[in-house]
Amino acid sequence: DESIILFSGRVDPSKGIYFLIESFIKACKISDNLRLVIVGQGNFVDCLNKYGEFYGRITYTGFLKQEDLFKFYQVADIGIVPSFYEQCPYTVLEMMAFGIPLIMSEIEGLSEILNNNECIFLTPLINEEGDIEFDTDDMAYAVIKLLGNKILRKSLSKSYIDLVNTRFTAKRMAENILEVLEGLKN
Repeated sequence: DESIILFSGRVDPSKGIYFLIESFIKACKISDNLRLVIVGQGNFVDCLNKYGEFYGRITYTGFLKQEDLFKFYQVADIGIVPSFYEQCPYTVLEMMAFGIPLIMSEIEGLSEILNNNECIFLTPLINEEGDIEFDTDDMAYAVIKLLGNKILRKSLSKSYIDLVNTRFTAKRMAENILEVLEGLKN
């Protein structure tokens, strides 16, 4: 009966992992049937030390073989990518291929993959020290909003398969790289 929120990637502060966990804890205070699944390598010890009281609601898998990762993609209700910077992460393309509605940082790289009609964007903020951060209340609200609205989830993810099969094929990406390289010759 749990709603599965999936993060797949390196467990690292630059991936917004601490903001994600803080937001998840806030969301758990609103809805008690949530589970955060964190798939990937990194420093879980820091996460456990900071958020140990919610240990039973957060699953850390570590690195998984592709077939095991795909099992999590099949059961995830939403995917979340709160990174500070990205290029074109495979995890986003994989989640799209599985039709998982996404919450992502509104940053270069990610905002080039999907638009406002295809995901919920999180706006990164710059604090007084010049560091990037997220409003954890906004992130928690986005999670609750998306999990609570099945129509919205379907609406956001309806074009994912077509996008993956047309815009993000290996052939198209290779052609784009070749085009850039040829442009450098001129």
